[in-house]
Amino acid sequence: MSRLHDIGNGWLAGDAPFLLPFSGSRLQGFFNHRGALEIALWGAGKIGSLYVRAAERAVGRRSFVEYRVSPNVLELKSETRTVRLSAMVDEPVIVVYQESRGDPLDQNITFVPAKNYLWQTESGKQIHTSFIFGESARLSAIHEELYIYYENSVHDSQGKKLRVSFFVIGSAQETKRALEKLKSHIHNPSEANAFVARSIPAEQYMSKLAHHKLSEHSCTTQAIHCFHAAFSCVKSDDSGNFAGIAAGIGYSIPARSYFRDSYWTCLALLPFTPDIVRQQILFLEKGVYENGEAPSGLIFPTDAGMRYWEERKKADPALARDHVRPLDWWSDHFDSPLFFVNLVFDYIDFTADWSILDEGTGQTILEKIRTIFSGYKALEDADGVPVKPFHDRDWADNVFRQGAVTYDVALYYGALAKASRLDGAFAARAQALRRAAAKRLWLDDKGYFAEFVQSDGYAETHLAIETITAIHFGLATEEQSRKILKAVKQLLFTRNNQAQPFGDWGVMSVFPGYSARTKRRGKSLFPYRYHNGADWPYWDGLLAWILVERNDPDYQYALTRWWEYGLEQGWPEPVEYFSPPFGRGSPLQAWSSLSLRAIYEAKKKKLL
Repeated sequence: MSRLHDIGNGWLAGDAPFLLPFSGSRLQGFFNHRGALEIALWGAGKIGSLYVRAAERAVGRRSFVEYRVSPNVLELKSETRTVRLSAMVDEPVIVVYQESRGDPLDQNITFVPAKNYLWQTESGKQIHTSFIFGESARLSAIHEELYIYYENSVHDSQGKKLRVSFFVIGSAQETKRALEKLKSHIHNPSEANAFVARSIPAEQYMSKLAHHKLSEHSCTTQAIHCFHAAFSCVKSDDSGNFAGIAAGIGYSIPARSYFRDSYWTCLALLPFTPDIVRQQILFLEKGVYENGEAPSGLIFPTDAGMRYWEERKKADPALARDHVRPLDWWSDHFDSPLFFVNLVFDYIDFTADWSILDEGTGQTILEKIRTIFSGYKALEDADGVPVKPFHDRDWADNVFRQGAVTYDVALYYGALAKASRLDGAFAARAQALRRAAAKRLWLDDKGYFAEFVQSDGYAETHLAIETITAIHFGLATEEQSRKILKAVKQLLFTRNNQAQPFGDWGVMSVFPGYSARTKRRGKSLFPYRYHNGADWPYWDGLLAWILVERNDPDYQYALTRWWEYGLEQGWPEPVEYFSPPFGRGSPLQAWSSLSLRAIYEAKKKKLL
């Protein structure tokens, strides 16, 4: 295992192999010392791998010095050789850069297609297993219209031998577009160097962060990697049109974007790219239906993705029942419409762009918001609390909860309070909801809200990190907020909780674990795993933001411990969740970028 350490400006260094996830508007996968592994195309799934002999040779030499990594870039350095693998964020291009003093330059790069693909060369020769690239080659997929182009640039520069290989992977349309950009650069040595620099995303991110003065403190590298986790998940189709914000690199087929995940990702991006947040709102509104419901996520239809998805549903009737409409990803999620309303008003608050309410498909966004509130009104009990049905369709999608759920109640309160600027009746409903939550969910003897209280009176009374939404969305009073944060520090900060056996590793999502009566499934069945006590960096980011707003120095622990722990484990990008006994979830997870917003707010308050 390689322990990573920060060497500044977005770069990390280690002395042993590790896996680097990379992602861009269409291309995603992993780099390691063998090349680019498990390459996937957004909407088309896994397409194959590139094995780079130069990288393997660099690692095999005794003069090898270190591994260096920044977003989408893995660099292998020895005394005489540098090999850099990089993926561009805005084009489906992988760049293999070699620099050598005296050593020969390798050109042996092998493409191995995924098992479900059959490839052929431009001359028509079919490739079933692998293909060794020469100076120039083109391959086209028989079953999917995907292409790979290969171009080389070789020259000397100040005594160095340089070889740069460009691999363009995508549809005919997008590879043609990318190649037009490439060909204007790669045959001119000086321009080729400038183009290669564009394949180092950290350089682009630095300029955006510098504008907000986030490039001059101890959290700069963390900020750059968090920005990358969010920005690299902004996807496009093969024409370059916006295609939604992905949850991470594990969600390429069918291509989809979640209401919940993208809400927290958008809060990270909002100060830097409000135009992207606007596009995401317009993408998601198509998934808010005439009855006010919304799925967990909305599928972006591609030919390959929809064929794959329809075949899966046909083979699994239970899957088809959970996904009612053709573009639904997990229909009728309890929290999705509330995230949509909150995102719309958060965007308006930041930009003053009220015109967004007049946009929409079929209905305007304003009309859809009113429909959403009508739907939740129908779910309210006599006290104004929306009663969640007994299912697992909110963020805790391994936990079955019914009745009053603090997390969902807080989302509802936030949406009502924000919409009260449009209608005073929403303000009255919000205040009634706050009173009901204090009566129904507040545990005065413990100093925090119960996770949920069922209609039959059963309550899950452990402390759950998700209940800090009561602070963020304004449901909690100031006194309640102080008590909640005190309990969070005592019970969920692992450095303060000696009852959990793994030392200081971050902020737990619950403590103690779920009681036996609370129905769960999958990973959440196990203590300290998934919803049942793992650390989720997006919750850490929200907690850090809340503490920053209160000038509480403990924000630093919530902000940085998850990041530091990940580097200790050799994880170079924000992960979905983790715990010592079970490792990590998905790498390069978009909503785990939320710490970027906490850093932004801390800088504004001059805490950093």
